[in-house]
Amino acid sequence: MSDNGNTFRTRNESLAALLRFGLYPDAHLSTEITIRGRALFTFRDEPSGTCRAMADDFFRDGSVNVNDARHLLGCLRSVQWTARKARSNGNIWTPEQAQPTSTEGSEQ
Repeated sequence: MSDNGNTFRTRNESLAALLRFGLYPDAHLSTEITIRGRALFTFRDEPSGTCRAMADDFFRDGSVNVNDARHLLGCLRSVQWTARKARSNGNIWTPEQAQPTSTEGSEQ
């Protein structure tokens, strides 16, 4: 995880799903595939520190309460979809390329 000004980056797919779940829809800025083949998810961190606070809650002992588990699962599928698209499109995905549809995001 790293904070860089108004962006937040993580390689943790589950944390990326939680961030996509908890932040506004356009907060997921990109997914890149690193030279080691791992996905790196970048989010807009506004207001500043929001992503770090969510990450701290995510990794804290105990659990994070969500009010809609199906929506969170859909966010995980969307994050996985962006990683697949990044791998097939020059190692990067951005929202301008496309957003996952409900069927694309749920493919296994």
